This record gives sequence, structure tokens and C-alpha cells, in this order.
Amino acid sequence: MRRRGRSWPTRLFLLALFGAGIAAAVWYFRPDLRPGWVPDALPTSPAATVTMYRWKDDAGQWVISDTPPTDERPYEEVTLRTDTNTLPGMDQ
Repeated sequence: MRRRGRSWPTRLFLLALFGAGIAAAVWYFRPDLRPGWVPDALPTSPAATVTMYRWKDDAGQWVISDTPPTDERPYEEVTLRTDTNTLPGMDQ
């Protein structure tokens, strides 16, 4: 005699899919509830990052630009994600 309904792997898959959908909806509408590992685990395209350059000028002030300095002064490359709304803090 054959059982009616779905098999347990199908039910487990549907339950996992439902849970993932609920988690995605909660994290979309309440990003403050999203665990810290989620954005780092998701793939990002190279178009979602930009390279900036940071150095100190002659007066000792920090300069941040999308082009490196033209002279031989040392600079630091900083890669920023354009899909976030936060800039990293600068070391003083």
C-alpha cells in the first residue's frame, strides 16, 4: 500500500525553504537583526567595491581620493564596499 502525501525529504526541504524565506524577509525589513556573518558570507561583485587612496599631505592632514598621489609620498589603498552605508573610521 502506498502512502499519500509528500515524503520526509520533500517536507524537510520545504520547511528549510520556508525558514530561509522568513529569515530573508526579517533581515530585509530589520537589518539590525541580521547576524554579522551574513554580509560577509554573501558574494559581492567587483562592481560593488571601489578602491580609494589615503595619505597625509604636507600639512599633516589626511587626504582621501580615488586617485593615488602624484608624488612619491606613501599612501594606503582602502577598498570600500559601495553596497554599505558606512565608511570606516580613520586612525588618528
